[in-house]
Amino acid sequence: MSTATARRIKVRCQCGAKLAAKASPAEHTLPCPRCQQPVKIPAAEPEPEPEEPTVAGCPLCKHTLVNGGPLCVHCGYHTELRRKLSTTPSKIAETDQKLPAGLW
Repeated sequence: MSTATARRIKVRCQCGAKLAAKASPAEHTLPCPRCQQPVKIPAAEPEPEPEEPTVAGCPLCKHTLVNGGPLCVHCGYHTELRRKLSTTPSKIAETDQKLPAGLW
């Protein structure tokens, strides 16, 4: 049984002793600290390459979506609803007038 963590590989000898060896791209053996029998250390798997972030674009106007969100702030297209959204400016203006000065 073996596990690889942070450039160290942990293995267990047949006698039950635990070993931690430096990760290496090649398989090798080390003597067990308890019984001195050779313990096979498996080759470390290469660390996966970090994935590049995908940049989502609006299918309607091709602008980049802000923070990868579903709504295009340029044209109003919602990618999950698959339709263009609209706002009602009059309701926004009414709300602005009801707030005390300095709170908006």
